[in-house]
Amino acid sequence: MRALIYIVPALLACLACGAWAWQSAAADVVRLPVLLLCGLVLVLAGWAALQPPQGQLVWDGQSWRWETATGAQVGRVHARLDGQEYLLLEFRPMQGRGIWLWLARGMAPRVWDELRRAVYDVSAEEASMPGGAS
Repeated sequence: MRALIYIVPALLACLACGAWAWQSAAADVVRLPVLLLCGLVLVLAGWAALQPPQGQLVWDGQSWRWETATGAQVGRVHARLDGQEYLLLEFRPMQGRGIWLWLARGMAPRVWDELRRAVYDVSAEEASMPGGAS
């Protein structure tokens, strides 16, 4: 399912752009770069789907941490997509690039409800603080 989050939007965008390029009256000098860009987008989406972030998301009751073999980063978690049985989370460290995490109930069924409560409780708390929402 996680792979579909990357592949389906990229495929739909590429199909739309490819159809436009194929049917347009534009010269081949315009069509070819559009089709090459579509191919590049699909390759990058496939790579992202096959290379998930390696680490562990930890909530200690005060802050979220993304722990990897090279260390830990403190940051914030934002739910971007919630399907009850799965969550697409964005972890934003205090410094550096954000990490997108695709989580499913089957990964940790015993703590799933607690995870969802922690994600939404912290989000509500940040939204109520002045300057806390980002």
